[in-house]
Amino acid sequence: MALRGVTDLGVGLLILLGQAGDTPVVRAQTSADIVPRQSEKDQGLAAQPLAEAGDANAQWMVGQGLLSPPDADPAAAFKWFLRAADQGHGLAQRDLGLLYEAGWGVEQSLQEAYFWYSLAALHDSGRAALRRDALATGLSHEHLDTAERRLRLWRPRKESSTAN
Repeated sequence: MALRGVTDLGVGLLILLGQAGDTPVVRAQTSADIVPRQSEKDQGLAAQPLAEAGDANAQWMVGQGLLSPPDADPAAAFKWFLRAADQGHGLAQRDLGLLYEAGWGVEQSLQEAYFWYSLAALHDSGRAALRRDALATGLSHEHLDTAERRLRLWRPRKESSTAN
């Protein structure tokens, strides 16, 4: 019997292909039934070496892990999200927007939240676009103009492998 796995968002579909006499057998079950899914905190810890080496997705994963209860550390998560977001990671940009909007781990700034949501929206984050548009109604024209100028000048910066 052959095994083939298809994964998506930490839970995969395991497809067992085989033959029982002349009859093909196809059975499917989720990989979560076989292998327990790691918590976000555990995934973040596992990603730490890659994150420290400058991998943006790993940095975002570490940040996600740091937001996990019961001992969430949003200030530390913010630092990892910023490193990933500076490299152009859309989910990290969205999460920075969330932290700035809520003032969780960082001083609240709706203008900063607008800026990061705007960048995240370029990566097709519907949630980020909705939050950006909602914030825009409460920001002054001056704050919107400042954020829009920053957006036009912003460019992702890859980290060197020695950056920490």
